Amino acid sequence: MPYDDPIVEEVRKTRQLIFAKFDYDLRKYMDYLREEEKKHPEKLAKIQPADSKLSGPAG
Repeated sequence: MPYDDPIVEEVRKTRQLIFAKFDYDLRKYMDYLREEEKKHPEKLAKIQPADSKLSGPAG
């Protein structure tokens, strides 16, 4: 039985509107995002690499 969640519905509707704006072309959307990043670098997250001692064994 599907559960109607208004937040999930809003996210899905917004996703649909965004992709329609870019003709359902993921490359166009990604190009747009990259241009916006160049225009507003101050809005990007500055993520530090994880400390290798804290991240656990590789593999």
